[in-house]
Amino acid sequence: MERFWKKVDIKNNKNECWEWQAVLTNNYGMFWFEGTMVLAHRMAYALHYNDMTIINHCKNYHENNNEFDCILHDCDNSKCCNPNHLYIGNNKDNIDDKVKRNRSQRMRGDLNGNSKITEQDVINIRSEYSPRINGGLSNIAKKYQISITNVHDIITRKTWKHI
Repeated sequence: MERFWKKVDIKNNKNECWEWQAVLTNNYGMFWFEGTMVLAHRMAYALHYNDMTIINHCKNYHENNNEFDCILHDCDNSKCCNPNHLYIGNNKDNIDDKVKRNRSQRMRGDLNGNSKITEQDVINIRSEYSPRINGGLSNIAKKYQISITNVHDIITRKTWKHI
């Protein structure tokens, strides 16, 4: 307990964020506990409320949204370990909170690192396509080095809907 709280910048004011001062992963504090890396805010909650079962990683996180297994931040500060800013919730609560705070980025189009084509390619594909002319889907797929299914989905706006 002492080792953990030494890594937190504890403020005199209970309303202020108490930021984690050690290892961060994706801007969340991480704490080595009994051979496992634990989220620091989860550990802070567990220590404060004397409930060490909560430090287990979200079991069945995506399978059972009704399980109370997430520790959320009221303050929207991922480094915060102030127990007054933390509350328990489930996966749905976590996602709803993320959307409410406008932190749910959808990486679409050119921003998606898995994209093989650009937004300009999509515009070109849609303008180049003519059914049963010049090889149709097949030639476009070869030109842009994507599958025929991808070309079809682009043309029918099943994908790249934002363009």
